[in-house]
Amino acid sequence: DTRLVPSDAAARIGDLSLHGNMDPEDVGANLGKVKLQPRRPGETIKVAETVLKRRDRNLKAAAQRAEQVAKVRKQQKEYKKGKLNIIRAEKLVKNQRTRTMDEHRLKTQQKKKKPKLQKGQVLSVCRNGREGGTREVKKALRELGLSKRHLMTFHLNNEETSKKLQTAKPFVFWGVPTFK
Repeated sequence: DTRLVPSDAAARIGDLSLHGNMDPEDVGANLGKVKLQPRRPGETIKVAETVLKRRDRNLKAAAQRAEQVAKVRKQQKEYKKGKLNIIRAEKLVKNQRTRTMDEHRLKTQQKKKKPKLQKGQVLSVCRNGREGGTREVKKALRELGLSKRHLMTFHLNNEETSKKLQTAKPFVFWGVPTFK
């Protein structure tokens, strides 16, 4: 049988025994603090044993849950580390074919005339989800800041950027951004 009484309310009532030698007028110092008091003055504070037991049980259960979650996360991490990175033969063949096709594309592109610059000062360049490419293409993508798939960057619309975009053409799409 306990009740919570704000300490500033106790100061207003005039119960100075709670505050020691504090000024009864200085209520702002303890604003918002709550003190546990017995129902009748002079009695000791009683907290039911069931409440204390439940509190201990809840704390133990929460600790066990946190321990289990940490254990499961650690196991998942270990599983990912130990997993073999197996590459299928079909994937190797496919990557080689795309690389050779890309090399052929780059050779024919050098023979073609250079495209005109687009209108606008800035280009929005986005890398698509396509994998592969030759070293030259990967280098151009890195220089454009598109090392990972599905990234987007803004570049000045000049001849240097245009050359890089033509080199990486199948792996990126670009255009002049509009703010509508």
